[in-house]
Amino acid sequence: MSNDFVQKILNDAKQLGIDTSKPAVLSALHRGDIDEAIEMSQPGGIEAVEAAGAAAMRASNTLPKTGLLEHREALEKIGFVFGDEIDEVLVAVTLPNGWDLVGNDPDDARRMALRDEQGRQRGKIFTKMTHYDYMGCVSWNLRFSEDVIVEDGRKLHELQDYQSAQVVGVVMDGTNELYRTKPQTVTRNDYKVKDKLKKEAHDWLMAKYTDADKPFAHWAD
Repeated sequence: MSNDFVQKILNDAKQLGIDTSKPAVLSALHRGDIDEAIEMSQPGGIEAVEAAGAAAMRASNTLPKTGLLEHREALEKIGFVFGDEIDEVLVAVTLPNGWDLVGNDPDDARRMALRDEQGRQRGKIFTKMTHYDYMGCVSWNLRFSEDVIVEDGRKLHELQDYQSAQVVGVVMDGTNELYRTKPQTVTRNDYKVKDKLKKEAHDWLMAKYTDADKPFAHWAD
C-alpha cells in the first residue's frame, strides 16, 4: 500500500469526522470497514464493541480455549461438558449445574469470573472479542491463598515506605483465615522478612493440604 494511498485514506477519514489516532480505527480503515472505523472513533466506541463481544460470548455458551482445554479431563470430572471448537479462540461449553459466568469488573467488560454453585470464584476470564484484536484466556483460582499482612489486618501497601509494623504470614480459605505465623516487626520494604513469612505460611499449607498448589484440588473437601 503506497504512502499516497494511505494518506488519501486518512484524509478521507478525517473528512468523515473519524478520529484516526486510535490503532483500532486504523485497523478498521486498513480493512476498508468504514462503519466500524466510525463506531470505534466515537467516545467509548472501543469499550462498547468489546463489551458487546464479551456479552455475545456469555450468551453463546462458549469459553476461550486457552487455559481451558489443557484441563479438560479435570473439568469434565466436575461437570463441564465440551462441545465443538467454534474457531481458533472459542469452544462450546456447558457449565456444571449451579455455575455461572459473570462480569468481574464494572469498569472493564473484558474481565469475567467463573463462579461455582456455592458462589465461589473458581476462575477468571479475559477476552478481546473484536475484529482487530480477537483473543481470550482462562486462569484458575486455587482454593487456598497465602499472603503477608499487617497484624491488625491492614495490607502492606497501606504502610509508608519505611514505617515499621508487626506483620504476619497468613493462609486464607476465601475470606476465612486458617493459619498465621508469629508476628515480626518489619518495614514495608523489608522483602527478606516478608518472603520468609510467606514461605512459612506456604510450608504450613502444603503440609496440611496436599496438592494445594493445583487449581482443582480440595474444592470439594
